Amino acid sequence: KEQLAGYKANGMCITCSSKYWGDEIKTRYPGSEWAKLVDNPSYLDEKDVTDKQEAEAYEAVYRIYVSGNYTEALGACNKVLVEQPNNHLICKYKIMRAICIGYNDAAYGIRDNFIQELQKIKSECPSTEEADRASEILKGLLQESTPEVKVEEGKKEGENATQNPEGNPDAPKPSPFKFDETAEHYFAVVLPVQGTDLTSVRAAITDFNLQMFASSGYKVTNNLLDKNNHIILVKPFMGAQLAEEYMNVFLADQEKLKNLNSGPYTHFLISKTNYIALFKGKNLDEYIQYYQENY
Repeated sequence: KEQLAGYKANGMCITCSSKYWGDEIKTRYPGSEWAKLVDNPSYLDEKDVTDKQEAEAYEAVYRIYVSGNYTEALGACNKVLVEQPNNHLICKYKIMRAICIGYNDAAYGIRDNFIQELQKIKSECPSTEEADRASEILKGLLQESTPEVKVEEGKKEGENATQNPEGNPDAPKPSPFKFDETAEHYFAVVLPVQGTDLTSVRAAITDFNLQMFASSGYKVTNNLLDKNNHIILVKPFMGAQLAEEYMNVFLADQEKLKNLNSGPYTHFLISKTNYIALFKGKNLDEYIQYYQENY
């Protein structure tokens, strides 16, 4: 009977039976890959095929998400969560779903659903990159909702609250920039006015976007930052992470963007709000220092 079932038996030794140890594995480690291999020796080969199919399906949903169609991406994520709870990329779908909810609710000034979804990811996907990402976003959201108020010892709260910090020459100057990784971001390239063919640079970036991010809908714009510098913007990116992913691909391109990436130009990410502050203040060096400290 054991031979028919694919096991080898030894009548002199009960524990020498492969069936014995197969049953032990299934009893001690139910649901594990080893337990599945006992009943299905082809399990790993089949899993490789399934994982590849799931990865391709995830990439398709991710492209929808990157394009900014958060309602469609949310629906696709919900479908996977309901129909494929054992999908090996389930935590990636959960973080994508949470961010889609955050963007959709932001139009109505609602953040509770976003916070709740991020907290669920921390508990449902422990010790994963997605849990770490959820923690980072939560930290920023909760800091925004509970701003820190510092009160000097011996003074009542609010005393001298209207005092101009510039009255104290030793007081640090407050930064005009505020960090929000979930905010709309731009990828920026600063080029000198002198000797720059702005039309060619914009055309090269546009061609790059059409080749590498055809469905993204990213726009390329430019402004005169100050009398010495042009600034080219690629936008919009829904959050710092997407902007950083774009920047990494951009800087790695040594074909269409070879001249641009090898030149003495400045590249950085900047939120929409901080760009307005930068454009008003013309304080490029200050922003570059802020960027290096915060990104």
